Amino acid sequence: MSNNNHNNNNNKSNDNNDSNSSRSILTSIQNTMNNNNNTVQEIKPDDPDPVAGFAAGVARFLAKKGIAGTLSGIVEETAIYPIDLVKTRVQVHPNPNVGFMSMMKEVYKAEGFKGMFRGLSSPLVASAMVSAIQFSTFEKSNQELEEHRLFKDSPETLRYFVAGGSAGILQSFIICPVDVIKSRMQISGHGHSGSTVDMAKSIYRANGLKGFYTGFSATLLRDVPGLGIYFSTYESLKHVFNVHGHHDLSGGGFIKVLLAGGLAGSVYNASTHCFDIAKTLIQTQTTEPKYKGTFDCLNQVVQKQGVKGLFKGFVPTVIRAIPSHGIALFVYELTQAI
Repeated sequence: MSNNNHNNNNNKSNDNNDSNSSRSILTSIQNTMNNNNNTVQEIKPDDPDPVAGFAAGVARFLAKKGIAGTLSGIVEETAIYPIDLVKTRVQVHPNPNVGFMSMMKEVYKAEGFKGMFRGLSSPLVASAMVSAIQFSTFEKSNQELEEHRLFKDSPETLRYFVAGGSAGILQSFIICPVDVIKSRMQISGHGHSGSTVDMAKSIYRANGLKGFYTGFSATLLRDVPGLGIYFSTYESLKHVFNVHGHHDLSGGGFIKVLLAGGLAGSVYNASTHCFDIAKTLIQTQTTEPKYKGTFDCLNQVVQKQGVKGLFKGFVPTVIRAIPSHGIALFVYELTQAI
């Protein structure tokens, strides 16, 4: 009898264990299913995609900077184009003593007011594109460098210089073909009746696509350090003048922006003038190339014209940079405030 009771107790114990095990397994399965349901809820398609959100934010940022840069480029190019045309003709003139004003009078007498804007259409469109890329690239590069604290132990000026240089690299690829067409249109004079498209076709027939990148190394040498200097000077002067972009344009703030932009532009043009001369001389070669490269060009200029040959058109170039870049940066800051 006792053995039977003992066996019955063992059977009940086993049943209880089995029941507990079953409940444990069911509980485990239920927990797993709940976890899976939570996971499914977490990745449901209605939730915002963080990658898409980031991309949209970047797109909005670049669009705003790009629009501001586009308007800035159009205003600047239109305002200074006649001066730029005369500057180009002074730079390519064989006489190192030719004056800026005498060349301007010569152009106006021979070609009239219309001649002062010869070849404007191509650089006008390109300037809008280039300015959009220039400003948006600088702003985004500067933002990324600041967020990742890559220059946390260095002066802010260095960060601005690197961000500006990044914009200069990208700009060079776009501006070089435009400069080739523009420079050749500018020196063609009233004897050339063709359009910008005709000039582009002529360059392509003669040299193919590489013809549009004549003088590319000189363009890089001008624009990479040049834009680094340009933006670092502008941002530094804004700090000196206690101006924080488009937020401080009221009152006397706009005058400070004009002044900071003008001074930054003049420093940029002054520091890269010799490379601009080399670029122009190389790009306006229409016969057999005389120059092996940028520094060979500069060397030949010094041999034939002396050191002063490197500074042809220097004064008007630096002077015209003050209003042109001042207006350009003011329009850029103003557009962002709208």
